[in-house]
Amino acid sequence: LERFGFPTCPGNIMVRNPVWSQTADDFIKQLRSWVLTPDEHSAMNLGVFFDAVAVSGRAELVGQAKAAMCTMMLGETAFLARFAKAIDQFEDASAGVLSSIMATVGVGSNAVHVKKSGTFPLVHGVRVMSISHAIEATSTAERIVKLAARGVLSEDLARDMKSALTYFMEVRLRSQLRAIRTGKHEEEAIVRLNDLSSRERDLLRDALKVVKRFKELLRARYNLAAL
Repeated sequence: LERFGFPTCPGNIMVRNPVWSQTADDFIKQLRSWVLTPDEHSAMNLGVFFDAVAVSGRAELVGQAKAAMCTMMLGETAFLARFAKAIDQFEDASAGVLSSIMATVGVGSNAVHVKKSGTFPLVHGVRVMSISHAIEATSTAERIVKLAARGVLSEDLARDMKSALTYFMEVRLRSQLRAIRTGKHEEEAIVRLNDLSSRERDLLRDALKVVKRFKELLRARYNLAAL
């Protein structure tokens, strides 16, 4: 990957990192240590692994480790609550922009970090619920469908979440392409309101409202206010 120019993972989540290249038994022990460690680093590592897909080799080892991880967390309210708490890790950074968008559409030159404010809370919140209900799907859209089928999410909210996720992915892709053209790679997830049409700002506002509804559901379900 490096030879043809693909950037390395900033978090060093790569096969050459010994933490991510262990025997199945040792890696399951690593998962257990993350489950028992209540910090953002452990939550992110668990989230990354739960989304993993085997592309080569003994795929059953990934399934074995995922099953062990779900068993560790299934019914463990405190573990799941700590894991879910990550949806608020970017709250301070985005609160001002979110509130301004909620209040009015078309505010000056405000910028929204679409990954932190939009995509991440949806993806991670759905991930937590999927672990809670032992849903093995890896794509967020498929997880949303399965959660709705089990009655965990209402049909209306599930539909709105899928629409919001699609829109966030669309505007982020445009931001990524712009960042490549301008060389401003640090802005690959930044959406500037004054670059959007009136309709696009309306769509962004509605999508962020869906995120807000979903986060309120998660906070209530996992009692995040107590953490």
